[in-house]
Amino acid sequence: MLDALNLALEEEQKNQASLTAKLTDLKEDLSATRTILKDREDKLETVQDSLAETERRAKELETQRSRLEQEFESTQKNFEFLQQQYLSTKAEAGKLKSSLASTSKTAAVSKAKLETIQAELTVRHQEAVQMQAKIEDLEKERRANEAEKFNLALDLKQSQTEVIVTKEHLAASRDDIKAARADSAFARQVATNALSEIKIARTEAASLRDEKNALQQHAYTLATGISNLAEKSEQIKDEIRSNRPLTANAIFDQFRNNQIDTRFFAAKSGLFGQRTTRERNAKSILVNDGKRYYLLYHIDDTPLSLVTTDANWEQLTGVVSRGSVSYSIPMLDGLAMDPRILVVLVGRTQAERLGSKIYQLATDPYKFQDAVLVGSRESYFGEVGFQADPNHMDYVMMKRRTLGKLFGKFSPSRGDLVFSKIGELLGIMVNNKYCAVFRNIHLSGQIKFGTDISETETAKVLGQMHNQFQVLPFHLQ
Repeated sequence: MLDALNLALEEEQKNQASLTAKLTDLKEDLSATRTILKDREDKLETVQDSLAETERRAKELETQRSRLEQEFESTQKNFEFLQQQYLSTKAEAGKLKSSLASTSKTAAVSKAKLETIQAELTVRHQEAVQMQAKIEDLEKERRANEAEKFNLALDLKQSQTEVIVTKEHLAASRDDIKAARADSAFARQVATNALSEIKIARTEAASLRDEKNALQQHAYTLATGISNLAEKSEQIKDEIRSNRPLTANAIFDQFRNNQIDTRFFAAKSGLFGQRTTRERNAKSILVNDGKRYYLLYHIDDTPLSLVTTDANWEQLTGVVSRGSVSYSIPMLDGLAMDPRILVVLVGRTQAERLGSKIYQLATDPYKFQDAVLVGSRESYFGEVGFQADPNHMDYVMMKRRTLGKLFGKFSPSRGDLVFSKIGELLGIMVNNKYCAVFRNIHLSGQIKFGTDISETETAKVLGQMHNQFQVLPFHLQ
């Protein structure tokens, strides 16, 4: 609505601008028309003055013409009279001629009289000719004056017509100006009304915008709530899914399909130059603690030992493999919680290339009363109950169960892996009864691998690990 009012206002403003321009043009036309009208009125006055002068001159010519006509008529009458006299005299002369013989004197007198009359008649005739020529000249002048009078009258009529047309145009211009002013006033009123409506619309728009923002905020809140609800639903589903206990068969099948083979080799010089070698083959899994990736081993799964007389190794090598992918082991690290647990750090790229399942540490180790124990060296597995050690919360004691829940040749031993009922890694057996529970993985000693490690401090590191082991409670050793 606000956009429509803005468009209407812009249209009215355009119309007002157009009307203003038109009013300006009309004012300019009116000014020009007034100038033309003034010129034509001046010309008309000049023409009227000229016409008056011409009429005055025509009247004078008419008066003169009348006078000349009267004189011509008088001359004509005199000429007729003289002509009659001439005829009478001529008749009389004939008579006199006939009586010439009788009367000489009378003839001479009549002859003289006749000559006089003839001369006067000639003069009168000449005067009549002159008067006729003068009359013709006056007639020509009259006609010329008539023609000039007609032209002046025509110019006057044309000027009067132009004046009338100009006045009509002026009146029409005034009407247009009045209409333009009325339209302008109406446009101003419309613009004022539009501005008022725009202000009202803006107020309504602001209210609608606030309401829209509130609705959008409410919609966003609802969407966020729905999204959170969906996330929570997914989390609940994941939690339900993650809390759904797996069978021991499923957990063992996962271990068997994702285990990683490891081959360790150690060598050193013995007494009398005799070379001592030791080789171990172990199975492990990839573990992630949220920061890094590890392969887990019990020290008994490696050539190493915590016995101090069995520490001077000159060569230590190891290879981890799964399928066609294999890596050399650069070093082993001990855990601060228990020196018997060793790990191999694995990079993320190496972990992805190995392509096995990456086990997570149990977030709640005591969620279930039972756990699944899987032999790392022999193919046995089974459900086993466990009990926390109140004095050492990083360890749990595994309970013996009847053979009904055990599969394979079951004889739990050091290095066996313990899983929670939902497939998370609970820990690793450190002896035949106790399992070390992984909460956080903190590294302590570091043992380097290589073909020549005689110059390294392997014996020193193993000695420190031996001392750490000796301080553990007897039942945990």
